[in-house]
Amino acid sequence: MAVALLRNLGVDQMIIQALVKSYGKDLQGLEIAKDDNDLKLVVKNAASPDRNTHILTISRFFSESASRIAEPDPADGYKCYKCRDRLEFLESDGSDTENIRVNGAGIKLSDALYNLLFHLAETAKDSENGWVYIQDLKGKGIIPSDGYQPFSRLRTALAGYLLEKNPHDVIESNGRKQYRLSIDPANILIPEGAKK
Repeated sequence: MAVALLRNLGVDQMIIQALVKSYGKDLQGLEIAKDDNDLKLVVKNAASPDRNTHILTISRFFSESASRIAEPDPADGYKCYKCRDRLEFLESDGSDTENIRVNGAGIKLSDALYNLLFHLAETAKDSENGWVYIQDLKGKGIIPSDGYQPFSRLRTALAGYLLEKNPHDVIESNGRKQYRLSIDPANILIPEGAKK
C-alpha cells in the first residue's frame, strides 16, 4: 500500500526502490507529510525502535509535480490512468439540455459524440483495461467507417472542461487502433436512466 501511494504521488522510482531495499516492501513506520511545497518522508524503523528516524525531504515537490503522471507498477495489481477527471452521464429527461458533466460542468454533446463517449465509458467500467478496437466501433455503427474524426471532435468538445486540459490523455490511443478513456472507472458515473 505505501509503495503504491508513493508511486501515485509521483515519487521518483529510484527513491521508492531505495526505501523498499532499506525498509521492506510494506514500509512499516512510513509517514508522509507536506511542508509548504516540500514532501517529507519520515521513516521510523518498526523492527528496531532504538535506531534513528530518517527524514527524506523532496524540495518543491508539490509545485513541480502537478503535471506529473504516476505510473503504478502493474505487478502490484494497480492500473494506470493518465487523468483524474470525473465524468458523469445524466439521466435523460427528453429535453434538449446538457447530457453529461465533466468535473461538475454540464455539457450538451451531439448524439454521435455522446454515443461514442458512452460506449468508451461503459467499456472502461466493464472491461479489464478499457481498450476498444476501432473496427468494433465501426462494426457497431458507433463511428462512421470513413475515419477517426469522431475522436478528434470528442476531444475538442471535452478539452475546455478537463482538469489538465489534456484531451489526448483523456481519450488515449495506443497506436494499435485501440482507444480508451484513461480515467479511473470509479470516476465514471452512469446512472440507470442515462441514455444509451
